[in-house]
Amino acid sequence: FHEIHTAYECLRDPKKRMQYDQSLSRTVERTEWKKKGATEVNLSDLESDMCCVVNEDDDDSCSSGSGSDDQLQRVYFYDCRCGDTFEIFEEELLEATSSERVWQCESCSLGIRIVVDVDIVR
Repeated sequence: FHEIHTAYECLRDPKKRMQYDQSLSRTVERTEWKKKGATEVNLSDLESDMCCVVNEDDDDSCSSGSGSDDQLQRVYFYDCRCGDTFEIFEEELLEATSSERVWQCESCSLGIRIVVDVDIVR
C-alpha cells in the first residue's frame, strides 16, 4: 500500500512527475550509451572453464564431494584493462538477447559486448 501511495503522490504532482520522467529518460540514455560505447569481444577470444556454481541458499558445495553435475557451469573470463577480470556465466549468455550481451567492469568504466561467434554447446 505504501508503494502505491508513493507512486500516486509522484504521478499527481506535475513537478515530481516531470522529475520522475526525466530520471527514466536519463536511465534509458545511460543504458543506450553503455551498449553503444561497449568494446566488442568475440566469445571465441574468451578463456573459459567449468566452475562450481553454488547457490547462496544451498549448503552443498562442489568441494564436499556431494556436488552434482548440475552445479558445474561454464564460465567465460576476459581480462579488463584495469587488471580486473570479467566473469560471464554461460547461462547469462544463453538468456541474453544479442543487444543485452553487455557487461560492465566492476572496477572501472569499461563495458564489453559479447559477440557469440561460436556455438554454445550445453
